[in-house]
Amino acid sequence: MGKMHNNPAIFIFSLLFGFILFSCKSSEYQTLKNFQEPESVEYDITEIPLLGPASEKNSELSGLAWFDDNLILLPQYPFNIGEDTLGVIFKISKARLSDFISHKDESEIEPEKITIIAEGLQRFNKSGQGYESIAFNGNDVYLTIEASENSKMNGYVVKGKINNAATHIILDKKSLKRIEPQADIYNLSDETIFIYNNNIYTLYEANGKNVNRYPYSHKFDSELNLLGKINFPNIEYRITDASAPDNQGKFWVINYLYSGDWNDLIPADDEEEDFNPGKMENLRSTERLLEFQIKDSIIVRTEKKQLKIKLLNNNIGRNWEGLVKFGNYGFLMVSDYYPKTILGYLKYSN
Repeated sequence: MGKMHNNPAIFIFSLLFGFILFSCKSSEYQTLKNFQEPESVEYDITEIPLLGPASEKNSELSGLAWFDDNLILLPQYPFNIGEDTLGVIFKISKARLSDFISHKDESEIEPEKITIIAEGLQRFNKSGQGYESIAFNGNDVYLTIEASENSKMNGYVVKGKINNAATHIILDKKSLKRIEPQADIYNLSDETIFIYNNNIYTLYEANGKNVNRYPYSHKFDSELNLLGKINFPNIEYRITDASAPDNQGKFWVINYLYSGDWNDLIPADDEEEDFNPGKMENLRSTERLLEFQIKDSIIVRTEKKQLKIKLLNNNIGRNWEGLVKFGNYGFLMVSDYYPKTILGYLKYSN
């Protein structure tokens, strides 16, 4: 046993020193604890300036996809840009986009035109809600179409071919398949399309529990024969596009809430939000990316946190309609006419 201090001053000093040491340790622990629980990060979008018809507001770009080393930009109404059954979509080379993002060449980009031929599909050319998403599997191309017919919303999926030079696409009218909507909401359909293990998946826009209690994805084979309905989780707001799944079946989606859609979507509480969208006085637009994974007969949300996108000034939302991965830690996104046509780049840390 050690000796006890006989000097009271030394004893008091020891107590004070111990208290100070404990306080420092507590402060250090609190700092570490705070560091382990960082506040939510909001990601900025770097706008990539466009030239030509694709840059115009009325191009209403509604989908993005990669074909080889070309970024394909899908207008909602390709036949408003072209003539008769000859429509126009656009492409930008990956090399040109890389030059912009790496600051080698930050000049405006004018996308090149691709002719799209849709004989027998003329009823979708000028009316309805138009072409909504696009995906490629080799030279096979798949598109979703949204149409308002006889006061009822319908979704469609159609297959076509693109040539190696990516100068034209020919759609096959015989491949057209109708997709029954999962809720009775105007202007909503299976808007998202992606491909995994040579199967085609589509997602409905509204999957919130107040409007679509048991959502699902439609699964088709490569010839667009329906293989079944795959369970999908309840996700509030709208899903407007998805990136191509990786070899583990993981993919990201755009999850967007326009404050003016409150009456249609009736959004429930979302634990990842810092406001209660169920109360209209607290409602504001939300832009975010969420990651999912295809697992056998279901699609699940992964453990990755949302990527929250910083809104414009005055909390103005952008109607993001197209999404692709760009590199290991980046995305390219495109908006339609609201508030304008925007091709943007989002960089994040894994």
